[in-house]
Amino acid sequence: MSQVILLSAIGGDLAQSVARCLRDDIRECRLIGLDISSQNSGSLFVEKFLLAQKPSSKTFLSSLTKIIELTKPDFYFPLNELELNKLASISVSELSVILGSTKIIWAGAHALNTFLSKKSTMTFLKNIGVTTPQSFELSSIESFRYPLIVKPNKSYGSKGIFICNNKQELEAALVFVVDPEIQEYIPDVEAEYTVGVFARNGEQVRSVCFRRKLSGGYTSWCESIYDAQIEDICTKIAKKINLNGSLNVQLRKRGEKFYVFEINPRFSSTVHIRSQIGFKDVIWSIDENVDIEKFKPNQIPYSKFGVFQTAARLK
Repeated sequence: MSQVILLSAIGGDLAQSVARCLRDDIRECRLIGLDISSQNSGSLFVEKFLLAQKPSSKTFLSSLTKIIELTKPDFYFPLNELELNKLASISVSELSVILGSTKIIWAGAHALNTFLSKKSTMTFLKNIGVTTPQSFELSSIESFRYPLIVKPNKSYGSKGIFICNNKQELEAALVFVVDPEIQEYIPDVEAEYTVGVFARNGEQVRSVCFRRKLSGGYTSWCESIYDAQIEDICTKIAKKINLNGSLNVQLRKRGEKFYVFEINPRFSSTVHIRSQIGFKDVIWSIDENVDIEKFKPNQIPYSKFGVFQTAARLK
């Protein structure tokens, strides 16, 4: 029997990458896509497209309940961070009413509530002994060491990020960032790493790492690498947060040390890339019978990928 799978934010690259993963590995599945706008390519990736309410809307949760009742999906992938934040803020019983018999595919409310805030992410990492860039409070602005990076404590995508080389640039950045997370800037863009991490209830942790280059805030080029130190860091994070699903860890290297500067508690836009080298966390999330221990991070053949956009005519 064909599985019915509901994907939110289907107009974005993340949901479209998840759709590609599902098409590659599940012969019989019916994909239903949601988005707040129809002016995107999302309809090309699904059998049925539905307009959704914005997560900030007062009727978002009731609207989502009706959509799930109507479509009766086996699985629901919330793939927008505003949506994830909203769902993580409600009680288990409220979420259960919305979902009914549908299984939600996410990292869990605890991981979301910890990692959607950059400040609480840094606190968590420091408490478990993971190296991070130094964070600064505005009250000690006169003693700051530059360069610094300023970004919103809660942001969705690579938006509102400023590199500041002096106090004047910092003050200008703070005009645009209301609730800032101010960090020491680790400058080597040639040594930035993105790591997909998957676990089942804090166990069977698996990770895959890419060294990457960004363009417009998104990965435009990457190559697979294995580093035992990175694997140990990500395994510690997954176990300490009791991860049940996927998240993405971002690091930079300075000298011999890796610095974790951000964690995104969701699938990342490289999800289809990593699926092509055996890290199939989308499939692992919906099929508990898959033996994920067959995936060996230190045995991945070297691969490199370029990411590009294309165009398709809409009906």
